[in-house]
Amino acid sequence: MALLFPRRRRPTLVRLLSVLAIAGVTVLLLRSRITSDDHLDDRIALRERLSPNDDRGKAAATAGDVQKAQAPRYHGDDSPLLPNVDDPDEAEFFGRLNEEWGKGGAGVTLTGAEKEKANKEFSRAGFNAYVCDRLPLNRTLGDRRHRSCRNAEYDVENLPTASVVIIFTDELFSALLRTVYSVINRTPHRLLREIILVDDYSQIDEMANGRLERFIRRHFRPGFVKLITLPKREGLIRARLTGARAASGDVLVFLDSHCEATDHWLEPMVELIKKDRTTVVCPIIDVIDDKTLQYMGTSSDFYQIGGFNWKGEFIWINTPEAWRKARKSKADPMRSPTMAGGLFAIDRKYFWESGSYDSEMEGWGGENLEMSFRIWMCGGSLVIAPCSHVGHIFRDYHPYKFPSNKDTHGINTARLAEVWMDNYKYYFYQNRPELRKISFGDISERKALRNKLQCKSFKWYLDNVYPNKFVPSEKVFAFGNARNPNTGMCLDSMSHNYDNTEPLGIYPCHKDTNSGGNQVGFVAWS
Repeated sequence: MALLFPRRRRPTLVRLLSVLAIAGVTVLLLRSRITSDDHLDDRIALRERLSPNDDRGKAAATAGDVQKAQAPRYHGDDSPLLPNVDDPDEAEFFGRLNEEWGKGGAGVTLTGAEKEKANKEFSRAGFNAYVCDRLPLNRTLGDRRHRSCRNAEYDVENLPTASVVIIFTDELFSALLRTVYSVINRTPHRLLREIILVDDYSQIDEMANGRLERFIRRHFRPGFVKLITLPKREGLIRARLTGARAASGDVLVFLDSHCEATDHWLEPMVELIKKDRTTVVCPIIDVIDDKTLQYMGTSSDFYQIGGFNWKGEFIWINTPEAWRKARKSKADPMRSPTMAGGLFAIDRKYFWESGSYDSEMEGWGGENLEMSFRIWMCGGSLVIAPCSHVGHIFRDYHPYKFPSNKDTHGINTARLAEVWMDNYKYYFYQNRPELRKISFGDISERKALRNKLQCKSFKWYLDNVYPNKFVPSEKVFAFGNARNPNTGMCLDSMSHNYDNTEPLGIYPCHKDTNSGGNQVGFVAWS
């Protein structure tokens, strides 16, 4: 038999690999729970292996005298960037940019007074704002694709156009602009219909007094970069819906506001959507280091795909070997049971036909799993395009506050569990019992949508889309925690995922045996 424990986020502990060290363990069969942790979209582990040609081994740029850098310019006759802009209001901003920093995606290592200043400013954005404010807006990144992708040819004239939707609140000005410029500079203009920025009620000074609107008016051709400013805080889901309603491209591409697109990032995604409009496509998400802003390449051989745990959280899982071997080429897309949700492309009409987002979800959280389940169960598919790479700054916390102090992730996940998970919602509530009696609002419209689309069951999803998913009911004969009453030590999963057979450790038992977390697990036959 095997003992499997759910994971709980907390600081990494030294693993004690020997289960024998907890002799005299008593199994307590408790209907325990797993407490809710603050779940951050941006706190996704540095999970994929780095590709052999990335920049990890290169020396990071050394901080030096700041050199004046001009605004980036796209090389093309039909550029959406206005030429020869004289913008005295942003002279200080452009004057800080250092053309020598970040070349080839290299990171910047600060020393002395600059390092101290950067540390003090870190909380502004949840990443190194000092370096971010000085990196060129169009720094080079190199070709991050697998060699099997580099000879690909795309019929750009006949591919669908894209509207790129970027929502933000209190984002660092330089990070947002670098996202915008990377999209413009690395996307064929024939494909890029527009960039839509949705400001979800930013309150920080550097976004005040119409600064972004003025910058857009002075630096971009009219109508190409559109700014929508929301009069109150709406949250990720409703802000994205606002941006999607304003879009006119054939494909919607959603990006976070602290990304950098690489060469040929868009073509592989829209080509897959052209072949099948019900395919939702995610790029490989490369890591941009939050301390140095080094662009760290991800191997196209060993990237991971999306899964979920029974707490209703997105997790990264290893790609089954059989799935990898089934592909004819490493450039072929890889199916994924779920998506992280920050970066993806979807046919615009299909987005609305398939149910868009659940507009009754509040704030942030749960929308990515809701869409993942719905797409698969209602006739679509979700894949990762290994020839598309977009960098993303992963940070450990949100630098802004969420309104209403609600556990919106938990409440939203309860909504999706009630609509999409059928009787399997029991396992969600088993791990989140505090959500059993919360008010999650009216779900009648979402249930009607499921009936209208003639969607399959959640069991079908588990059997056909996520066959390796551990389901407690199938092999479990005990549920609870395992403790040594003499030492007060308990078996602990050390934050491993359900689906991984990794060594357990021991850790002081939680005072509240109903708190669950790493110390409540399933005893199952193997």
